[in-house]
Amino acid sequence: IIPPSITAVSTVGAGDSTVSGFAYGLINNMDIKEAACFAVAFGTACCLTKGGELPRKDKVKELVSLNNLVFH
Repeated sequence: IIPPSITAVSTVGAGDSTVSGFAYGLINNMDIKEAACFAVAFGTACCLTKGGELPRKDKVKELVSLNNLVFH
């Protein structure tokens, strides 16, 4: 998966957010590809916040819906 190109505000918590997004996807019955896309969107959204802040749900949904997440 290639994440969308962004200008990161902070990368603090991005890895944890990515793992959390993947777990959220699996818990909500997404298949592996959907959960992986959600995880990348969650981690990317985290990079758009100040260090330590949780990503905003609307930003995660926007990143997923933009279809900028590409499988290779």
